[in-house]
Amino acid sequence: MTSSPSEPLLKVEKLNAGYGSTRILFDIDLKLMRGEIVVVLGANGAGKSTLMNAISGMCTIQGGRVTFDGQDITGWKAHRIVGSGLAQCPEGRQIFQRLTVEENLQAAFIDRGRKSFAEIRDEVYDLFPVLRERRHSLASRMSGGQQQMLAIGRSLMAQPSVILLDEPSLGLAPKLIHQIFEIVLDLAKKDISVVLVEQNVRLALEVGDYAYVLESGHCRLEGGAAKLMSDPSLAELYLAGHSHLEASNAPAH
Repeated sequence: MTSSPSEPLLKVEKLNAGYGSTRILFDIDLKLMRGEIVVVLGANGAGKSTLMNAISGMCTIQGGRVTFDGQDITGWKAHRIVGSGLAQCPEGRQIFQRLTVEENLQAAFIDRGRKSFAEIRDEVYDLFPVLRERRHSLASRMSGGQQQMLAIGRSLMAQPSVILLDEPSLGLAPKLIHQIFEIVLDLAKKDISVVLVEQNVRLALEVGDYAYVLESGHCRLEGGAAKLMSDPSLAELYLAGHSHLEASNAPAH
């Protein structure tokens, strides 16, 4: 079963989730359409990464459901979810430090009967030319920005239609942050829908289509990203004094 273009590609309904018996998320709803960038914002501890982990099968769903491409994937194991075309690029990069760039990509490849490893690898190298240049380098020898590109590249080796990006700009210099967000826009143009958890609030809202704001595991605000940018409630709750609100010179959406 496949969702129609008019239906959400990814739909989260009344989701309660956490770790073991500890509940972190409470009745979260989220929708992601094809080719869309949905942003998830919130302070540290708001539940953003738990939401990503719940969608990707990495934590316990205690209620509600997750539907992906017309299928109820609630409670599926992580390997089955990524095999269905929903990949996560987790916070902290989590690449194999002792493997080369190409070996990292090989390890992440999932054969879905569409394209070969070489075809997908070359698409990743086209997206990130520096990875082609460093293809025989150990991941541990690469800069933080290059490792982040490799982490995103690894996620793309699963040939996903949805990618969950958790804090992709964390710890990067401003110039590299700009490059990463250009890649996010490129993914959407290639019909890879994106759920983006991001600390850089202004930049995330400038590239996103729709946004959800979490606080203590609850969704407190949602709406069009451009509209939320000027929402006084957002400014009061999340943006006042935020260190990532400087002019961002975001790439054109």
